[in-house]
Amino acid sequence: RPIFWVGNERTTDHIHSILTESEPWFEFDTSRLEYINRIKFWRYLLGNESFDADYWLTRVENDFE
Repeated sequence: RPIFWVGNERTTDHIHSILTESEPWFEFDTSRLEYINRIKFWRYLLGNESFDADYWLTRVENDFE
């Protein structure tokens, strides 16, 4: 996938796939923490506390009652 301008042919990625895209230097544990922090930051930017990408925070925040 090109990271430079390719004209009108460019398709936009869904925000969920952008937020959960791993970096090559991430370990598995580091990437999980990074996904959670990205989602928390995105929630802050949107002002929407219910936003979640692939249920990463829902699984962590789910309280057992």
